[in-house]
Amino acid sequence: MAHKESLTLDTLPPEIRDAVTNKRISGRKKLGRWLVFLKTLSEFDEQVDAQYNKVKKRSVGFGVLTFVCLFASIFALAFSEGNLVVLASCGSVVFLLFVFFMVNWLNARALKKINLENSFRETVLPFLAILSEEISPKDKITLDLNLGDPTAKQYKVSEQKLPPGRNRKLIERTYCFPACHAKIPLENGTLLLLDLVKNPVSYDRYYRSSSGKSKHKKKWKLIIDVTAGLVPVSEEFQVSEAEVERMTASAKVKLKEKKGGQLCCLREKLKFKSAKGVPDENVSPEALVEMFMKLCTMLNPAA
Repeated sequence: MAHKESLTLDTLPPEIRDAVTNKRISGRKKLGRWLVFLKTLSEFDEQVDAQYNKVKKRSVGFGVLTFVCLFASIFALAFSEGNLVVLASCGSVVFLLFVFFMVNWLNARALKKINLENSFRETVLPFLAILSEEISPKDKITLDLNLGDPTAKQYKVSEQKLPPGRNRKLIERTYCFPACHAKIPLENGTLLLLDLVKNPVSYDRYYRSSSGKSKHKKKWKLIIDVTAGLVPVSEEFQVSEAEVERMTASAKVKLKEKKGGQLCCLREKLKFKSAKGVPDENVSPEALVEMFMKLCTMLNPAA
């Protein structure tokens, strides 16, 4: 299976293959080229996701069967008083199940190496498709997308012991994963800026059960920091300071003076929780559109 996935990777266009291998997309392209590129990459990643989930379930299933058959074989040998036929039969079954477990486990590891973080296909690609009629077809869009693992070692920013409370030990680990940075020029001369930063936080809880056994549980929290920016590059528009002040009462809005003009930013944080690994939620493209619509209401025709 891993060999087949490698062959599939080799048949991809060089640009797509580099993105999968490096877990990174960075460049400037026109809208049409970005849509084709991201759609091709998305289709490949969906196939990898589906295959990975299937192989992972098989691996878990064969692992459980291996242990069950191993213990059953021990009892069978005890009752048969070491009968060689029973020993050979049980040993063969356990060995075959273990081989199936290892094959699927190794395939799952191989697939995980080419599995990509999903923000690009669940947020960025549909967002660009929704805005396609508003985006300038002549100007180039700048995208810098991180496709790696948000909980990889290089993204860990802190690890600390918290007051344990009723636990023996409580450890918090925080990660900072810059998922997306984008500059999108619109037809009316406005420049849209987008930054997505994922902050997974894990809580490892070590405690003793009522029977005195040591236990460990892990929970995750995901904070997605979304910053949408708007720069009226065209001289036909300017940001209304009065509208910014009005919006500040209900949202995190900032107005900054930049070399290229005024920059108006709107920031929101989304929070998710899970007891089964890092939450796989992403920012919906509709939520991004809503943020940019709020920013556009702050534009007025230049005097």
